[in-house]
Amino acid sequence: MTQPGQPDPSRGPAPQRPPVPPQPRPEPVLEGEVLPPLQDSPPPMSQPYAAPQPAPGPQPGPPPQPGTVPPAEASFSANLGVAIAMFLLFPPFALPATIDARRARIAYRAGQLGVAQDNAKESRRWTRAAVVAGPICWALVVCCGVGRWLLRAIGLPVP
Repeated sequence: MTQPGQPDPSRGPAPQRPPVPPQPRPEPVLEGEVLPPLQDSPPPMSQPYAAPQPAPGPQPGPPPQPGTVPPAEASFSANLGVAIAMFLLFPPFALPATIDARRARIAYRAGQLGVAQDNAKESRRWTRAAVVAGPICWALVVCCGVGRWLLRAIGLPVP
């Protein structure tokens, strides 16, 4: 039996590897120095870039420029203020409501009215869930707290 790190005599000598020639290290690029052009240029494009074709069907018109608000054809509410207010009532449902309301506002400003309405609808759904679950949870907290206080006032042992 051989020791770790010692060659095994039954296997014969280990094959010798040829030495690897050292690779020249590139010089560091100094500030303001111009680099030489690349050796391999990318292949030329076979076809020029073509603009994507619009989807078939009625088009509402050109999308608004970023940073501008589209004209109000119909009333639109992203539900963002109500979703933020729900943090006081029931935070676990207020977070997805706020995220969806923010997505609705971004989509509306980008001119994607269908996406904006879908996100606003989802935000309202989470807001309604918070309105229902919030008072129930707060009532349970108050009842449990008041009940425990009453039991202690009567003199019953409370764990």
